[in-house]
Amino acid sequence: MKEEVEHVFRADLHIHSSFSDCPRGLKELFSLARRNGITHMSLTDHDTVCGCIEAQTLAKQTGIRFIKGIEISAFDFREQRSNRNRKVHILGYGFKSDALLQDFCSPVRERRHRNSLRQIEILRETLKYRITEGDVAEYAFDVIYKQHILHYLRDSGQTPSIFHDYDRLFKNKGPCDFDIVYLDARDAVRAIVEAGGVPVLAHPMQQNNLELLPSLCSEGLAGVELEHYTASGENKNEILEIASRHGLFCTGGSDYHDFYSKEPLEIGSHCAPHSAEIIF
Repeated sequence: MKEEVEHVFRADLHIHSSFSDCPRGLKELFSLARRNGITHMSLTDHDTVCGCIEAQTLAKQTGIRFIKGIEISAFDFREQRSNRNRKVHILGYGFKSDALLQDFCSPVRERRHRNSLRQIEILRETLKYRITEGDVAEYAFDVIYKQHILHYLRDSGQTPSIFHDYDRLFKNKGPCDFDIVYLDARDAVRAIVEAGGVPVLAHPMQQNNLELLPSLCSEGLAGVELEHYTASGENKNEILEIASRHGLFCTGGSDYHDFYSKEPLEIGSHCAPHSAEIIF
């Protein structure tokens, strides 16, 4: 009698790539995922699905189950904190229309790129750094992020490490501390549903927006990210309770950005609960 082989589900459903704000390309990501024992994964780049087709091919080559993903940068425009709109990131999985989501996110991508060009100009003209758009563009796919600027400054020897001058320049009312207008969170949920996908609230503890779940559910939200490095054990109990109350499933992932994050976690450091397999 054959022994039954236990089904293995080890899923990282929150991974970024060089198509947005991670220095690693897709081949590297799949190699790392396979090395770390990942069986299921999703690519969730910010506001773009450009990497998904190539990722599907690499998944077949590596034997990893893959589902298309995106992380939409959004705001809750109904409540402001410290004179700023509250951030609400919405993950989308398994959508059928790539074009619909790419078009939906196009305005925020354009704003982000223009914002970064303004920051580069301030760094060059006001603060006298040696930096041009062309210098930084070498690090980006099509949209420049702050991390690309910092990466160039490190590589050109103008700062000792990628986050050494981050808080001074880009935070705490520094010379480049200004942000863009993101998309509306409720519109983001509706867009993912319209594209045939499954919308999930990303890292609610990181952005302190768990109480938005009921209103997002009314727009079609289906899940919430449970496993994330910013959620404590107590936080997870709270997430599980509210998810159960609203009939939401839970996901999880490393939120991998490699050294573009102040928390450079490994792929697979935080994995989705087994219930997340329903989206595959």
